Amino acid sequence: PAPRAQPRPRERPSPSLGVAMDAQQRVRCRLVTRFADYAVADTPIALPLRLGRPGLSEVVNHLIGSPEGAKQPFEFILEGALLQTSLRKAVAAAKLTTEATLTLEYFPALRVSPPASRPSPPSWATALAACPGSPARAFVGRSDGSLAAFSTPAPPEAPSLEASARPHAHPVRGVAATGAWVFTASKDFTVVQSEASTLATRVRYVGPHRSGVERVAPAGEGLLYSADGAGVVCLWRMPGGEEGPPGDGGGDGGDHGAPAAAVKRSRTAGAPAPATVEVRDAERVTRAHQQSITGLWASQRKIVTASWDGSVKVWDAERDEAVTTFNSGKAATSVDVVGAGAGVLASSHADGRVRVWDPRLAAESAAVVRAALDCGRAWVSQCSWSPRGEGQVLAAALMDGSVRILDVRGSAPLAVEEGAHEGAALCVGWGGEAGNLLLSGGSDSRLVAREVAGRGMR
Repeated sequence: PAPRAQPRPRERPSPSLGVAMDAQQRVRCRLVTRFADYAVADTPIALPLRLGRPGLSEVVNHLIGSPEGAKQPFEFILEGALLQTSLRKAVAAAKLTTEATLTLEYFPALRVSPPASRPSPPSWATALAACPGSPARAFVGRSDGSLAAFSTPAPPEAPSLEASARPHAHPVRGVAATGAWVFTASKDFTVVQSEASTLATRVRYVGPHRSGVERVAPAGEGLLYSADGAGVVCLWRMPGGEEGPPGDGGGDGGDHGAPAAAVKRSRTAGAPAPATVEVRDAERVTRAHQQSITGLWASQRKIVTASWDGSVKVWDAERDEAVTTFNSGKAATSVDVVGAGAGVLASSHADGRVRVWDPRLAAESAAVVRAALDCGRAWVSQCSWSPRGEGQVLAAALMDGSVRILDVRGSAPLAVEEGAHEGAALCVGWGGEAGNLLLSGGSDSRLVAREVAGRGMR
């Protein structure tokens, strides 16, 4: 018989071929940052395409010589978008080539402290206005018509109740604050202007509203806007302007039939409260929407409104005319604006999304959505821009009780606090001396505070 053929030995890949295959799995990157403490040499280095945020953070920590127990997580931006996948997927999504040198900007990742909360009376916290600065305070409107003032130190110290009063007979739906005044909008068809230091009622605005007042917004120069459930916006002129009405020592302090729970300690016991001025005539009444207005922001030149009809409108305050209309098709629940010039807008919606609009990108009346941030299936009760997030970071309160921190450059939340409230999270805002304290209120009556640091928050 013929001899059986011997099998040929399997060839091993040459070392040069292995090096070539490995080179195809890498990309040259230049790492840059605005934070001098974490800066590295800007010489491009070859990084594996499989790396994501954790692996890239390890690279940066190695380059800056971080000790083993003190490594800092980082966030990365590629072509203006947060890196939330591997380099390979991000390069493909941005339609880049691995032959070019990529620039990755990095900064410290967000850190959220454990929440600190203050138990409150058994009434929902329906609205809040936080005042960053020193001293840092927050004003909370409640479903029983009361208003409470809290000092807001950084956690682990919980917010401390300073004063409370009951300016309304029905639920408070909106709260806004300036340095000297706090304004409340209520289902009793009225707006009340109270002293920020004592919560004593000084002005009650009544008359044009034929539906519960949902939102209130001071515009400066003694002007005040209010919006109701019928889609009507009223412009008021404050008595005495920004200084407010003179106190004559008379009146009942606008308690509306309910005793104040507490007042500022500096008020002399038994001293008469300042008189309450009643304003019945609005400067202007405008039918802005066909359904309830759920969001209101105002300055001297621009007004922004959001409504259950799914639209967000930018108004020229002098001409009383809508200059831009954004239509989402989904009921809006709040609106907030970055800065003072009605630049980038954020609106929360009942479909579980926060939409970011840029009027500067709108062609005539066409709606331009800069980003649609998905928060899940629950309604988003309110959204609020961070004063330190450079127009990129905002917070959202959801009806499922969670609070989320979002970035317009990424599709996934930066942080999620599930069960922040037992029930629904109804309101959210930023406070603290440095503007880095995230506050939220809900149907569990609690005001919850947590400190947010890192992630480029300036």
